[in-house]
Amino acid sequence: LKLPAAVENVVVGGGGRYLVAQLKTLRQAAIVDVREKKVVKYLPVDDDKFFIAAGNTKLIIASASKQILSRYDLATGNRELTTVFSGKPIAGIALGSSSEGPLFVAQSEYINWNGVFLDLQSLKPLSLTNSGRGPLEFGNNIRVSADGTLFGSWRDGTSPSGLFLTTITGKSVASIYEHESVGRVMPGPDARMVYTGSG
Repeated sequence: LKLPAAVENVVVGGGGRYLVAQLKTLRQAAIVDVREKKVVKYLPVDDDKFFIAAGNTKLIIASASKQILSRYDLATGNRELTTVFSGKPIAGIALGSSSEGPLFVAQSEYINWNGVFLDLQSLKPLSLTNSGRGPLEFGNNIRVSADGTLFGSWRDGTSPSGLFLTTITGKSVASIYEHESVGRVMPGPDARMVYTGSG
């Protein structure tokens, strides 16, 4: 399948049925149906800087310069909701590829990132209790288990790069951090395993 421009980033959605390609130079996101081997829709984005994340049935596009979040139906490409994000500048977004949320909106804070978890239907902040011992912090590379319950991350440009894990259970959220370099941090699809560059 040939796309009209170079692909900046790709995310998985629909539990693996869809791929969403970020065509930065065209200011577009392309929803690709893997089963049908075709592009469902090209979505225009009115921003040079934008991020994409996909869940089981929804796609989120974050226009970073304008602080706007838009939700689309993955199967049709139809836009369902647009809202202004009132928090700190958006640094990235993340969503489990087989999940219905939550959506994580990352915000840069010097070396480590923080952020907010949003309800996928309303795109409003969730009320979660921090049940861990420390603050919720993330590296600047974030990966999510397919079920959307485990967020793993690491930092670029620092030593050690760190191992960050954040787990959501019901209305509770907790983070742990290991001060070591393990490379990439990739949660397994059901959040039972975490795969790293060190094994």
